[in-house]
Amino acid sequence: MGDEAVEVAWAAIRAAQGLGEDLGWLYTHLILENLGERERETMEAKMEPIPEYKNAFARKYVAQGRAEGRAEGKAEGEAEGEAEGEAKGEAKGKAEGEAKALLAFLAARQLILSGEARERILACRDLATLDRWIARAAAARTLAELFEEQG
Repeated sequence: MGDEAVEVAWAAIRAAQGLGEDLGWLYTHLILENLGERERETMEAKMEPIPEYKNAFARKYVAQGRAEGRAEGKAEGEAEGEAEGEAKGEAKGKAEGEAKALLAFLAARQLILSGEARERILACRDLATLDRWIARAAAARTLAELFEEQG
């Protein structure tokens, strides 16, 4: 291809414009799509912007493709949101279970909890902290030992 292809494409586009606006733009799109990259860039640099999808047939299928794309994106987003929600719910449930187990263990050891300490344990959602408290609960003589930060 090359300069000859550009000359032929120009002639074809000028001829297509005589077919009416819709067919003219349709053929112009087809001609440009079938040129090599360099030839297409040369043509596009010389042309006025082409209105996008002026013909009803093209508009119909472009709209259909866009709608399908939005539906697909929405479905993917919903699936991701659902999976994320399930993971968060599972982590919350596990933390609540460990907190309740810790309270039961402390009660069995007859360590008296203040309302504040009970709320602190129930509000904790960090599994590593709860695991650390459970391990300490086995040997702790006081609640202060259970909650004490080790550095």
